[in-house]
Amino acid sequence: MRRGSESLKTLEMRGVNIQLERHVPIEQIEEYEEGLRVSGACASAIEADLVLMATGRKPNLEGLGLGDLGIDDTLISQSG
Repeated sequence: MRRGSESLKTLEMRGVNIQLERHVPIEQIEEYEEGLRVSGACASAIEADLVLMATGRKPNLEGLGLGDLGIDDTLISQSG
């Protein structure tokens, strides 16, 4: 995480506003003269130059026998 934190600080020093963990259900991304406008049902619109979206994934652990190896797979599957 150290490199990620350093990168975040560098970008912020350059004037980049990064908004992590927003969890905004996006309904629409519109282009307008000054950039992009992201809007959703539950939040006010966010205006940006660039939008990067990521989706989460859940591990498929069924049938791997992790319990036999002493690994508590319930903690892993809850984090997804």
